[in-house]
Amino acid sequence: MSQWLRRGSFGLFFVLASLMIWQRVQTMNAAYHIKAQQNERVGLIRIRDARLLEEERLAASGRIEQIASKQLGMRRTHPQQRIYISEGSP
Repeated sequence: MSQWLRRGSFGLFFVLASLMIWQRVQTMNAAYHIKAQQNERVGLIRIRDARLLEEERLAASGRIEQIASKQLGMRRTHPQQRIYISEGSP
């Protein structure tokens, strides 16, 4: 009976040690994935901020006017060239 008890104790010790090692490995893997996600988030925030800045720059009325005049060759209309349409007119 004593030998059976020793084998059982060794088996239980082996199982518990294996579970502790497995738990540690899983914790380290989770920490690695969390860190990778945090780094990706920081990168995505930088990209978002750059896009917002670019959007603000391109949407500025002075910038639109500059592109229209210099790149597209457009120019401002004279008051006599303008046609005003009121709401409800046929």
